[in-house]
Formats: sequence, C-alpha cells, structure tokens
Amino acid sequence: MSDYLINKEIPYFGEEGLTCSQSTLRLLIERGVVKMPLESVKLMSFLHGNMKIDAKCGAVNAAAVAFGWAFGFYEVGGHTDRLGYTLLELFMREFEQKFGSVKCQELVGTTVKERVDGQWTCAEYVVWAAGKIEELIKKGYELGPINQEQADEMLKQ
Repeated sequence: MSDYLINKEIPYFGEEGLTCSQSTLRLLIERGVVKMPLESVKLMSFLHGNMKIDAKCGAVNAAAVAFGWAFGFYEVGGHTDRLGYTLLELFMREFEQKFGSVKCQELVGTTVKERVDGQWTCAEYVVWAAGKIEELIKKGYELGPINQEQADEMLKQ
C-alpha cells in the first residue's frame, strides 16, 4: 500500500490514528454514503479485527454497521426485510473472494501483539471495503425492501 493512498484517502488511519473499523466507517460518513454523525465512529472503537482471536476484519465489522444503519430496523417486525442481511452477505462473499478471508488474523498473518505497524497493511482492505459498501448501499436504495425469495435469488448470482 502506498503512502500516497494512506495519506490521501485515509489520513487518520494507522498506529497512532484510528483503527481499520473506525477508518472504514469514517470514510463512508465523509463520502456521504451513510448519514451518521461523525461521532458515530466511536461505535467502532473496539470492533477492530484484533479485538479477540478469530475476529472479523474491522472493515467487515464496519460493513455490518453501515448496512444496519442504511437498512436496519428498530421496531418490532422490521426483520422481515432481508435487504440489509443480503447485502452484507454479498459484501462478505466478495471480500473473502478478493482477499482470501474475512478474519483479521488470517488477513494479516499475525496477532496485534506480534506485529509492529501492522495496521498499514490493512489500508487496502479499508479503501476497498468502503468502495464496495458504497456500491451495495446504492444498489439497496434502488431495490428497496425484499423478501426471502428475492434474497435467495440475489445470493445465487
């Protein structure tokens, strides 16, 4: 990952900056993809990939939050719309296909205790994830609510 990409796209990401999960969500907020207050980035403070063994990549965790914000529910009965779940599944499939895993330790090959400046290797995941999340959220807004049958059809493709 080039220093240019890190400094230009996500200047707040790195050892002394924000985590991968925080950086992904902040990038989505700054691009206007999710209409959340910037303070919402604090939600991701402990959802980076190395929070525990076998944890998902922080960029994947940020995807779950972004899809939840865009297509989630907070009233009883809202779970009948399958769009958010389906888009998250599509995202995770594409992420795993591109990078080989959705698990942090498998992506970076080590744990946070063993790596020095290891977050820099994650910048590619953050930038790619933000772009893919944006694409899928736009697609979701075009589609609107879907049922289980439509979700199954989307996942077959």
